[in-house]
Amino acid sequence: MNNVFYIFLFLLSSVSWANHPRPDQMKQVKHSAHLVEDNASTLYHQILWLAPHDNQAEQDALENLRVLSENANIFHRQVEYYYEDPSQTENDFYALKDAYLEARRTFRQLHAYAQVEYLLQNVSTNFRTLQSYYWESDNGSWNGRRVQQLAYELQSACSRVQRQAQKENWGGDYKKDNAVRALRNLLNSATHFYRQAANPWHDPSHTEHDFQNLKWAYQSARQSLAYAGFSLNVRQEFRRVAVLLRRLSYYYSGDDHHNPHPRPVPRPQPPHHPQPHHHTYMD
Repeated sequence: MNNVFYIFLFLLSSVSWANHPRPDQMKQVKHSAHLVEDNASTLYHQILWLAPHDNQAEQDALENLRVLSENANIFHRQVEYYYEDPSQTENDFYALKDAYLEARRTFRQLHAYAQVEYLLQNVSTNFRTLQSYYWESDNGSWNGRRVQQLAYELQSACSRVQRQAQKENWGGDYKKDNAVRALRNLLNSATHFYRQAANPWHDPSHTEHDFQNLKWAYQSARQSLAYAGFSLNVRQEFRRVAVLLRRLSYYYSGDDHHNPHPRPVPRPQPPHHPQPHHHTYMD
């Protein structure tokens, strides 16, 4: 009987805790988090020093490296602070992952990327170590809690960009008027999607149609913003919306790395409004 009990304890100790590391694994997590932060910071500052970035693609790539460095710093501090409670670091890891994937996606838009690519490789190596502890990654498998969190962040980002655009629209500019309307529609779609994702948040099929409508609203807002001439603040906030939408799309269409042929996005369907029944003498 004692042998069975000890075997049970061994099996229990060998199982990873939910989506985050166990307390006894945090020493390695801290070490890897430190290396990710150190290399991400060095990468950003070296590429910033190497050459001017005078086109939009390079500016976007540089901004993504800055966000990666910032999130690496936040994650490292959280890991140090919540050393005995790793569950508190899970959302910070996913924020780091979002930033890492986005920075990697646009890295080669920098014309000096070859000179600092070894630093990105260092970030990647240590990030993969971290990912082995936060084992339920965004690989296309359903993670309802993560979808709900991303939906909330997306709604917040849409609200910020819509408010900022509204402040900058003083009237009389039809391009800005159109963009503000498109952003308001995007916010409504994001709000509806978040409510659907939260209830019930464990059923992927329940939210698929709402997500497709959200993607269509995003494309409409993106086209309107391209001609509106808003400030850098609006464009940066809207880039955050794009990042969050791309992360959510991995749960519905599959990550392009795993699924090179994602499903096409259908046009949004109008809401169904049942017609009132008119009674007649024959009823």
